Amino acid sequence: MRTVYKFWIQPANEAKLFELHKNWRPLHFAYQGPDTALWIEVDTDEPKEFVKLQIFGTGHTIPADASWLGTAVGSVFVWHLYMML
Repeated sequence: MRTVYKFWIQPANEAKLFELHKNWRPLHFAYQGPDTALWIEVDTDEPKEFVKLQIFGTGHTIPADASWLGTAVGSVFVWHLYMML
């Protein structure tokens, strides 16, 4: 069954581990109130896998093997979400 999930994710100095259904698809990364969230589409019939996600600020060093997922623009900060490969 296809559905949309939302995960709260905050800026941190290290990647955070999420257990997601395989073949998930990012839909939107944005502020919701004062916090940042990621919306993804999943097929709940798919098995799960662990995925590392990390938020970087503008101007911060990003590892070469990281894959961009989205950018959240706030009134003060702009955050960039990456999947760590």
